[in-house]
Amino acid sequence: MTLEELQNELIELKEQLETFKTENETLKNNLTEKEQREKELMEHNQKLFLRVTSKKEEEETEEKEEIPFCLDEKTYNLLSDREKNELIELIEEE
Repeated sequence: MTLEELQNELIELKEQLETFKTENETLKNNLTEKEQREKELMEHNQKLFLRVTSKKEEEETEEKEEIPFCLDEKTYNLLSDREKNELIELIEEE
C-alpha cells in the first residue's frame, strides 16, 4: 500500500467512526426516551389499577347486607331472600 492509499483509508475510517458515534448517540437518546415513556406508562397503569381496585372494594362494601340485631350472621344467611325482606320489614315497622 502506498502512503496515499493509507491516508485515504484513514480518512474513510475517521468518517466511519464519526458516523458510528452519531448513530450511537441517536440510539442512546432513543433508548432514554423509550425508558422514560415506559416509566410513564407503568405509573399510569398503577394509577388505573388502584382506581379499579378501590372501586371494586367500594362495591363489595356496598353490597354487604346489614344483618338485623336480633339474629346472628349464620342464622341470617340461612334465610331465603323473601324471609330476609319480611324480617327487615317487620323490624322497620317497630
